[in-house]
Amino acid sequence: MSSLDSRTAGTSEGLETSTDLAAQVHLPESSPPSSGERALLPGEVDGELSQFRLRIAQNREQFPDHRSVVVVSDLDDLASGQVAASIREQGPRGANFQVAEFNGVHPYNLISAAHTLAALLSDKKNFPAGSIFVIVVDPHVGQNGHDGQNVADKRAIIEYEDGTVLVGPARSYMRTGEFHGRGKIARAVEIDKDRLVALGLTENKGNDVFDGLRRFGPAAAAALHSVPLEELGSPIDVEKIPVLEIPDGTISDIEPNYQNIRVETAYDRFPIGSDLAVRDAEGNLLCIAKRRQAFEGEKGDIVAVNGSKFLVTDDGKGKKGLYLGAVQGQLAGLLSEKFGKQVEVGDRLVVDIATQEEIDRYSAEKTLIELKESAQDLVTAIGGKIETEIASILGSHQSVGDIVSGVSKKLRKVAQWLRA
Repeated sequence: MSSLDSRTAGTSEGLETSTDLAAQVHLPESSPPSSGERALLPGEVDGELSQFRLRIAQNREQFPDHRSVVVVSDLDDLASGQVAASIREQGPRGANFQVAEFNGVHPYNLISAAHTLAALLSDKKNFPAGSIFVIVVDPHVGQNGHDGQNVADKRAIIEYEDGTVLVGPARSYMRTGEFHGRGKIARAVEIDKDRLVALGLTENKGNDVFDGLRRFGPAAAAALHSVPLEELGSPIDVEKIPVLEIPDGTISDIEPNYQNIRVETAYDRFPIGSDLAVRDAEGNLLCIAKRRQAFEGEKGDIVAVNGSKFLVTDDGKGKKGLYLGAVQGQLAGLLSEKFGKQVEVGDRLVVDIATQEEIDRYSAEKTLIELKESAQDLVTAIGGKIETEIASILGSHQSVGDIVSGVSKKLRKVAQWLRA
């Protein structure tokens, strides 16, 4: 029996063992404690919380085949929702599974796909062994063949040693689970669409090339039906799936709301309180970040704090990455708008202890920018005041426009001089 088959074969057994579990837990016979008594903790054998704990445990015993299906994509909500809906529709009727969608992958970005998968695969409580992940990311625009069919990568379904299944293009991010306790890839199969059609899980739609809807979603549904992987296509040599390599210092995520920059480097490299020089791959200084425990400091201060997610290519020690951010601000936008330095997911940064020369130079550059901004605000304020006063004194006479226009031109010249 394959691991896919074995996961759906224990429901009745779970009903029997739940009574044994109940016998091991003492259910309280007395009424709940009065208002003056201490409430017992969940791990204690008496009290109402212990009853709830028992119910949760019994439920898990009775439904051992519960599975999560996770859709990870760079698609919009509509397309992602179509993939999720196809899995719900084609999955087993009345089966105990749920479908979750995570469509925050940066478009066409392999590193972002690996980062998102790592965050999910490292979460074994919510996505335990046997979970199914459908990855729909399109990083190969311009490499499509006849009728728009993608010919760059094999469409694959793989299974890790712990039974976790991934469905998607046979690219390096499919190996993410190997770094997060899922084991090695035990087997891999190239999905044959004709077999999915024969199973009644998809259909031929002429030039329909949406792999998420026509191949990946239906393959996930087949896994829910306990169809062995070998029945879905031809075996792929696991060694042919590229190795996942993300060099130290790689930007693996830029948060869309706060625009914090996540760097694939261990957070414990630098002592709290130190000043960090952040340079691009060419060695240009982007900013100086203060190493902090959290986002502490004055508004606009740039800080480096512990990341909330493990490194993508974790070495098994559970180390988390480093986050760069602006206190009550947006760092990526700040670097672009003020310093003219655009950063993107996949770029490499060099982060190290800053020298005093770098600190002084960055401080001077920052001060100069602030002075220019203050001067520009002053010019704008003066210009507005002059326009208002002249209009008030001279009324609506034709010459007012000429006067205001002349003053505005002079002010614009001042502003250009300040920017230079």
